[in-house]
Order: sequence, then structure tokens, then C-alpha cells
Amino acid sequence: MRAATANAVKIAFLLGEFPSLSETFILDQITALIDRGHSVSIFAERPSRDVTMHPAVVQYDLLTRTRYEHLPASVWRRVIGLPPVWRWSRPMWRSLNVLQYGWHAASLRLAWAVQMIDQCTEFDIIQCHFGALGLKAVLLRGTGAISGTVVTAFHGEDITNYPQNFADGHYAPLFAHGELFQPVSARWNGALEALGCPMHRVRVHRMGVDLSGFSMRDAPVTQADPIRILAVSRLVEKKGLRDAVCAVAQLQLPCEFVIVGDGPLRTSLQALVDRLGVDGSIRLAGALPRHEIAALLQKTDIFLAPSVTAPNGDIEGIPVAIMEAMASGIPVVSTRHSGIPELVQDNVSGFLLEEGDVAGLTCRLSRLAYDAPLRRRMGAAGRRIVAAEFDVRTLTDQLLASYVELLATSGTTTKGQHQQRQY
Repeated sequence: MRAATANAVKIAFLLGEFPSLSETFILDQITALIDRGHSVSIFAERPSRDVTMHPAVVQYDLLTRTRYEHLPASVWRRVIGLPPVWRWSRPMWRSLNVLQYGWHAASLRLAWAVQMIDQCTEFDIIQCHFGALGLKAVLLRGTGAISGTVVTAFHGEDITNYPQNFADGHYAPLFAHGELFQPVSARWNGALEALGCPMHRVRVHRMGVDLSGFSMRDAPVTQADPIRILAVSRLVEKKGLRDAVCAVAQLQLPCEFVIVGDGPLRTSLQALVDRLGVDGSIRLAGALPRHEIAALLQKTDIFLAPSVTAPNGDIEGIPVAIMEAMASGIPVVSTRHSGIPELVQDNVSGFLLEEGDVAGLTCRLSRLAYDAPLRRRMGAAGRRIVAAEFDVRTLTDQLLASYVELLATSGTTTKGQHQQRQY
């Protein structure tokens, strides 16, 4: 880690849960910016519920940079949890303006966000992950609780699913006052435009992986070894894990399939494994830190990621777990879902099937299982693709270039001095 420099950009990250094992792409972005000497503060709605913690959190002492909102579930607890009125700041009083901020004020959500910021106000960039946090940033900036240029990364669910919970125009304040919008995939440009996002302020910015943490798999394979298949994901509908279990269950060859991750479908997935009688070859391993996943990848022959559109409309962005597998030289079997074809090239770095094509998944898994040279060729191609387009170091340079351009055009400096923007 390098010390901050005279030209350091002062960056606030607004996040939902931190640090989350399922969102290592955010962690990579934060640590890459710190490595380049920039000042990073983290504001999160809640701490992680993960039992294990990524080593980088300790290495970079990130929890000392983090403040949590801890919003109570009940409005009454929110009322009694605020400081006495004689200690309220001007932004706190402004956060209660229902005519201006509507539900955000009436629910006291905005007041609790102001309390989280608490005098840590001046930033060059406010980097928000997911649309809801971008919206929170422009509202906070409107109260005067924080200053800075608002950059919002959209990942998928915040475009397709989240807005359905609210009336049309929920993102209107964000689209009116946010400076830059960063979908992780070009696939989302049209959907953002349909929501009312100004396209001249949209720039695709992909999430990436730190290639130094993933080496090419070079373990020898013999005919006697069972084929090792791996999936790494949250156990939710859009990951297509039921299809994955059914496809592997139909393989007519010795195999070991490990599913890494946790989530609401764990019980039903285990029941499916038991019902199909494949508990000897399919194992749900739970959530694991990245270094253990990297070690598993070194023993993996095929990475399986058969994403689907969930019944509620939930859709992927571009799964970082696939990038990690490709960075390790593992061929991928996945689907033509959302932005995945922007990462996995069919018949080059793996195979892409239509969503829900279980028979097709079994066929492609079988083909790769019996063809070790094909696995090696596809794995090498995948590593080249990630190195060229999804290396977090290159992506961080691009992100910083966007910051510098924004700060130059908005007339701000890199010392935290900003004109207050009113919402």
C-alpha cells in the first residue's frame, strides 16, 4: 500500500453491505484506489453477515475507514435513535423536509444517512455501487451533509428489479443530479434510457478481477481422475443452480461438483441433490473467502454458471466469479444471459447455451470432460480475454481518468472544495 500523495483524489464509497464476500469486485476497486495513493472513506448501510472476512479487509485496515448507518427497522426506533434536537445540524433539519424529499424524509431514512456522514462532508468523488445508493448520495448532497461529484455504478438488479418496488420516476432525482452513470455492461444502456437516464452521462465501466490473485491452472490430469466442476455464486434464482445440479446429475462419468456460496436456496438445492441421489458427487460448500476459492480453482476442470432470468425479473450483470475462473485458465459453461456473452466467447473460452437448456449443459460438460486439450485451449483463451478487458488494474486507471475528467469539467479541485449542489 502506498501513502496518499499531494494529488490524491478524496473518494467516498456509498455501499449497502460491507465487506461482502459476494461483492469482492467492490473490494478490489477500493484497494486498487488505495494502492494508487488515493484517500478512500466507506459509508455502508450495514455490516456484512458473512462469517468469514476477506484478508484484504484486514490487510488494508478497511473497517477503520468505514462508518455504518445501522438503520432500525421500526420508525419509532429511528425516532428515539436520533440525537437530541438541540444537537441537530442544518443538514439534519433539511433531511426532514417531506415536501422536498418525500418518503425519504418521512421514513427518517435520510436523517439516519445524515447521521452516518456526521461532519465527514467534503469529497471529490462520491462513488456509489447500485442505483439506490446513488439516489441516496444526491439526496444527502442536497441537504448539505456531503459534497462531491456523484458517480453511480449500476449492476443489473438495480435496473430490472429494484425500481419495480416504487412508483415511476423513483430514480428521477439521481438522473437529474448525478454526474456519471456506469452500467457494468453495455447490455444495460437501453434499460437505463427507458428509466429516464440521460445517455450523455452514461459510460460503461466493467467490474474486474486482480489477475495477480489467480494463476493459470497447470495441475496434471489423468484419465483416472474424476472431472471437477465448480460453481461460485449466491444461492439465488438467477444463478440457475437447479439447472446446474440437474445437468451434472445426468453426466455419465465420474465427477465432483462443488457449489460455493450461500443464500436463500441452500435448503431447496440440498433437497434436490438428495432427491436425485447425487449427494456423493455434488457438494454445497457454503461461502468461502477468495483465497480458498482461488485454491479450489487450481483443482477445477470446468466452471459452470448457467444463469437465468428469475421469475421476479432479476437478471445478472457480468458475474465476477466467471472472470475469476477464466483468469485461472478454466473453461466456462454458461448461458446467453445478460452481459455474459460480453465476457465468455462461445466456442473460444467456453460454451454458451440458452437459458434453461439442461440437456445442452450436460452435453457441453461431457464434451469438455472427455477433451483435455480443448479444456486447455479454452482456458488459455479465457485468461487472455480477462487480461485484456477485465484486469482491475487497467479498469482502475480508466476509472481514475473518468474522475479527473469529471473534476476538471465541474470546476472542482482535488482538495475537497466543492460548490454545494441543491436538490
